[in-house]
Amino acid sequence: MGNSASAFGWTRRRLLSIPGAAAISGCALGSRPRVIFIGDGPSKEFLPWRQFRDAVMSQQASLLDKADLHYLQCPKLDHARKRQLIRSEAQQSATVLVAPSGNSAAMAVEVAPRTPVVFASFLDPVRAGFVLSNRVPGAMATGVSLADRLDGKRLQLLQQAFPEIRRVGILTDRSWQQHYDGESRVLAEASALGLQVQLHIGETADDIGPLMGSARAARHQAWYVMPTDLAYVGESRIKSNLRRLGVPAMYSTLGEVERGGELAYAADASFVYPTLAELVKRIVDGESPGRIPIERPRRFLLIARSDARWHTQPINARLLQRANVIF
Repeated sequence: MGNSASAFGWTRRRLLSIPGAAAISGCALGSRPRVIFIGDGPSKEFLPWRQFRDAVMSQQASLLDKADLHYLQCPKLDHARKRQLIRSEAQQSATVLVAPSGNSAAMAVEVAPRTPVVFASFLDPVRAGFVLSNRVPGAMATGVSLADRLDGKRLQLLQQAFPEIRRVGILTDRSWQQHYDGESRVLAEASALGLQVQLHIGETADDIGPLMGSARAARHQAWYVMPTDLAYVGESRIKSNLRRLGVPAMYSTLGEVERGGELAYAADASFVYPTLAELVKRIVDGESPGRIPIERPRRFLLIARSDARWHTQPINARLLQRANVIF
């Protein structure tokens, strides 16, 4: 451990950033494999990039002896420009594209069909068309699937946390409707719990204000923020609106509760970035992504905030006792 600081300085030279539209014009192309991490916004503000970078340096450091890692800064709300940037990197002979979300993965597979893609996605990769099957992807993509059908379970836990709640708003996007049997399934699951739910469907972070500021949104006693790209890109706006409304919400990741949310039922995602780093190294070493099985979560966690409230009602003590993680 004595030389860890110097080792970090040495590896940092291989962790490059591509600002916006600028391709790597100053670097010689073709001599070393190029791993392109698809980001949303500046690298300093994009946590997935830091988590991936840290996983590479701590667990797959030998990758840095043979490949260069680059951060591709994409605009958060301009999907057309993001596609253009990804396509440009693929055309410049990117060795691997790393997509940390379903949205980025869908774009990468679409615009760079001949370039290996390593992804982490809440979209079902088979239904979304990234791969042919989870066991044998059979295409140019592999990665981690965080797709689940636990909407009913999350609604049940929300109800147990605040037993008097009956009216719940559900925030989602159209990709969820397309890939998870849509509205009818969740309405049936909510009805079985005695809940009245209403879907609010958006596409970008700009949709969140109008959706959560509507008259019908004001009637909800709580919200369920589904695991979609909308939740991913619009988290700060969602939480700002929930604070204004004064109601709790159920989420689907640990990070959302760590950053102030009340409750989540989430995959234990501690394996995600180490797995992405391992998969990238295997592909750089010559393995075909189409022969590497998709990884799935091994366990799920109940995560809660001890000071969560619905008006004056504190979170149910029995549910809090069952939680795996408490903030």
